[in-house]
Amino acid sequence: MDAQDKTIIGTKLKYLLEIEAEGFDQSDDDFDVEVVNEASRKTLSLHKSDMIVGSDGNMYLVFDTEDLGCGLVDVVITAHVPDRDVPGGTRDEVCIIRRIARILPKTL
Repeated sequence: MDAQDKTIIGTKLKYLLEIEAEGFDQSDDDFDVEVVNEASRKTLSLHKSDMIVGSDGNMYLVFDTEDLGCGLVDVVITAHVPDRDVPGGTRDEVCIIRRIARILPKTL
């Protein structure tokens, strides 16, 4: 979805979440997701355990647009990748997906 795709505030959005990083398996390894609306200055912080596993076995990010307010929505994913070559054994890979949706007020 790009920012040209619009949704009305109060809609629950569902996105397929696919994280591809060398040495990372989203079924087994840990990650966090932030859904950000800069216009309203609201952020939803979600952990892997907050995701929904669909009947197809895929992992989905689901959130209510009411929690973010109107504006453009970005998603920031932080994958905690097991890596024995770094101190602590885990390195973070951050991916930003810009403008997944434009949330509009209920009345235009």
